[in-house]
Amino acid sequence: MDETDLKALLAYLAENTPRFPLEALRGQMIKAGHPPEDAERAIAVFQGRLRPPDGPAWPYILLVALLDLGLAWGWVALVQSLGAGRVSCAGAMLLPIVYLGEVFWGLAAMAQGKDRLARALLLGMILFLVLGLYAVGLRRV
Repeated sequence: MDETDLKALLAYLAENTPRFPLEALRGQMIKAGHPPEDAERAIAVFQGRLRPPDGPAWPYILLVALLDLGLAWGWVALVQSLGAGRVSCAGAMLLPIVYLGEVFWGLAAMAQGKDRLARALLLGMILFLVLGLYAVGLRRV
């Protein structure tokens, strides 16, 4: 069952559950042409027995990687404009702390069952590292 069908069935259940029992609503969903498995899954999600599927995490992964690249670019621009000796210690340590925070936040989200957020943070960080290593390799050539 795709996400739009699940949303439609959940909206139907939310609207009609106060007036009709779930068995009657299940029968109406099957009568409307939905497979029995889809009706059962929608009822399970509606009752909280089953988690609804997470959406794709790729847009968020790319966003995290781009934000990380932007932070790294800003840090390099700061060092290049001021010189390595004039950048404060706090400014130099801020970037690794932010990246380490992302990794810990991703691991905490994974432990809490927030799979989409965990994938976005951890895979975004990995994508950033791969792109960074690629850029460093291109610069040396």
